[in-house]
Amino acid sequence: MVLLRRPAQPVPGHGTEPYIVVVVELEEGVRVVSNLMDCPLDEVAIGQPVEVYFQPLGDLSLPLFRPVPAVSDQG
Repeated sequence: MVLLRRPAQPVPGHGTEPYIVVVVELEEGVRVVSNLMDCPLDEVAIGQPVEVYFQPLGDLSLPLFRPVPAVSDQG
């Protein structure tokens, strides 16, 4: 994980700084460099489960990651 406080160029579709840059290892073994979104910095942990979502950007879609929502134990 890298905490990027000021990008060289503005990143369209992203929120405010800092950006959390992560390397995510997929189940297939491939590693993807992307951003972790919707996660406070003090809750970021190496190995935490994440899920992909796609942010539209013009004719493209950026793969971004966010933490997997916790499953509540309701009986």
